[in-house]
Amino acid sequence: MPTSPPILFLDFDGVLNCQGGSSHQGGREEFTPAAVLALRSILDKSECKIVISSSWREDLMARIPAVFTKNGLGDYVPRIIGRTPQIPDAPQHTRRGDEIGKWLDDHPQFRERFVIVDDDWIPLELAPFHVRTNLEVGLTRANAQKALMILAVLRAKKTRSGKRSRTSSAENIG
Repeated sequence: MPTSPPILFLDFDGVLNCQGGSSHQGGREEFTPAAVLALRSILDKSECKIVISSSWREDLMARIPAVFTKNGLGDYVPRIIGRTPQIPDAPQHTRRGDEIGKWLDDHPQFRERFVIVDDDWIPLELAPFHVRTNLEVGLTRANAQKALMILAVLRAKKTRSGKRSRTSSAENIG
């Protein structure tokens, strides 16, 4: 059975555009160049599909392909496979995590390998998958390396568990 590609849950504000960068001054749709390079690094070194977890999904989802293209990320638009659902009645401090959890519940084939890149706090149960960015700086090379490390560890765990289960099956037959 083919394995599903890893998922990158992507926030925008505080990740791709940030308060400390001059590009934030130019408008909400201008991404910080260093953050774009860091995102490219994650996407170029992984087979990640993108799920938008940003509040942008509420009012700007249709514009995201154009915004990606404007910021030099047009080649990655086909990797955007969806967005997290809105759960407006969830408590503010757990809302993002609840929305990501709901998306994973609805798409269980992706539960094995994912990373969350966000400047917000994420609930404890999702913390091992979270790369928290600094609102003032946005996504950095170090953040990108951490995201790739999370994906590599999850890939290794999945590979080891797959080998174990094949061995167990062979032992049960013999």
